Amino acid sequence: MIRGLYTATSGMIALQRKQESISNNIANMNTAGYKQADTEFRSFPKMMVELARDSEFKYNATKPILGVFSTGVLAEENVMRFNQGDLQETNNPFDFALVDRMEVDGATIGENGITRDSQGTIVHRPKAFFTVMDSSGQIRYTRASKFMFNDSGELVTPEGDRLMGTDGQPIVVADQSKINVTKNGQILQSETGYPILNAGNQPIAGFLISKIANPDKLIPIGNNKFRFDGDPTTVPGVEMSDSVEIHQGFIERSNVDGTKAMVDMITVSRAYEANQKMIQTIDKNMEKTVNDVGRV
Repeated sequence: MIRGLYTATSGMIALQRKQESISNNIANMNTAGYKQADTEFRSFPKMMVELARDSEFKYNATKPILGVFSTGVLAEENVMRFNQGDLQETNNPFDFALVDRMEVDGATIGENGITRDSQGTIVHRPKAFFTVMDSSGQIRYTRASKFMFNDSGELVTPEGDRLMGTDGQPIVVADQSKINVTKNGQILQSETGYPILNAGNQPIAGFLISKIANPDKLIPIGNNKFRFDGDPTTVPGVEMSDSVEIHQGFIERSNVDGTKAMVDMITVSRAYEANQKMIQTIDKNMEKTVNDVGRV
């Protein structure tokens, strides 16, 4: 009977974590470039149950197998879903949305971004990200679409992270009023169509768009940013042959499905209540056993 308490309690804890994840997704439905997280459940290791044949519980005694039982469930991890969000036009020249549809040779990848090849190996759809440098000099990745210029003429995120160019340096533009960014990330003058020159009279480097072959190696760190679980110097930039485009004057909306999120929240709430009632039932049975059966 106590096992039932453990099982129901572990279910409530796991469901609480899933509810928190769903709530965070709903709260960020209007956050540009936000990628939703889904909580994955995993059962605790199953245990073999045997019947003891004697009162001394001898080690070598023959014990008939009763079967296996599970001891509960846990919320193992939050899995990010990196599917493309819809674009929304803002007409703000400093808003940039990424659209990518990169494929892997010999693999047909669905909307979930994962499949298996003919050898059974898991294959991920590569994803493109803006490359930024935070205040501590660390390279981070984001799909956030809103940018602005700081007092130094650097293109930055609302949190102040500097957008990196293909030369590995922050992008600096002296005259921000006439900026035009092509779909492959080149920075041009909006009036003449010529490249904008830097202080050294050289064309400004274009946007550094990083290609993450396995998005599962990205770890969310807040403010719609990710860090790469590995050496960032090994992350390549996208190539001309990759299906990646930058759309100026647009933002990428959150990929959270509001209707599904609300349905999931109701489902989790009802499952939580069911586990709660199970604990109450077990508690009443234990109370009856102690007070009534024990009296006999």
